[in-house]
Amino acid sequence: MRYFISIILPILMLTLAFYSMYHYQKHIFKNFIQDTAKSYAISTVFIALVKTAIALFLIVLVHNAFYDQSLTELVLLLVIFMGFSILQSAYSIGGFLTRNKLFYYQTKSIIINETKRFNQLFSWFNEQYRTHSKTLMKLVIIAVFVIVFLPNFSILLTTNLIFALLIIILVIISLAFNQLIYFGFVALLIFQYQPEVITFESMNLLLMSITFIVLFVGLSIDHRLQQKMFFLITMMPVKRFNFKLGYEKIADNKQVIIYKNIINQYYYVYFRKIGLVVVYHSEVDLKVSRVVQFKMIQYGKKYIYKAAEL
Repeated sequence: MRYFISIILPILMLTLAFYSMYHYQKHIFKNFIQDTAKSYAISTVFIALVKTAIALFLIVLVHNAFYDQSLTELVLLLVIFMGFSILQSAYSIGGFLTRNKLFYYQTKSIIINETKRFNQLFSWFNEQYRTHSKTLMKLVIIAVFVIVFLPNFSILLTTNLIFALLIIILVIISLAFNQLIYFGFVALLIFQYQPEVITFESMNLLLMSITFIVLFVGLSIDHRLQQKMFFLITMMPVKRFNFKLGYEKIADNKQVIIYKNIINQYYYVYFRKIGLVVVYHSEVDLKVSRVVQFKMIQYGKKYIYKAAEL
């Protein structure tokens, strides 16, 4: 069983991760090795190594807390690790917020619809109870209400419990889409090859090296996704746009205004001083991620300066 958890299961999870990335995000990971090698400057490599070292340290602490049977410490370390995994890059922050916003509104819509049904039922009861003055009729109305209410109440209660469980599941799924959390879980499974508290004296260097490589691969994929979290479509003068029709304002400051086209879902970054608009496509919701907004603005500035030099 130990070999299945620490060897077979991690291999299956890594295979699933690489297959899904190749199958669903082939355009993003095309020429992944060549482009990553070019984009990984010394500073980027240093940052990636530091992030990997921090992640490995936290996973070792989680592993040790589990075998020390310290539940409070284990939960605290898991929360710290998940927080670090979300906050360590613009892509992970934006992706996490976007997914959870989508889950929140979908769940809220279902709950509102169920609540409306009960409001209508109570309104009907109050109206019928006030209208009929005879005691016998009131008793009949109450009996009908109870017969109708109880099954509906049990359904509402059950569905609310299901919704609460669904929200928890969706948050867990959202966290699983985070590259560092996913590969961190794989690294934690690999550590189960050594089912004991890890110390400097008992450290298995081969095991540490493998988990370090797994985490570094996860961070490299996250870095690639951050590079491709938005695509520049074109650049045009602002006079070609009428932002009063068909556009939603996302952000507004002294430098830029960001609009979203409600039809094609593209983002339009209008640079006030130079009168140019840079158009982007992105699956990240800019409303919930100012970090991605900042990245988009900086990339737009570089593109404009580069185009001006040509």
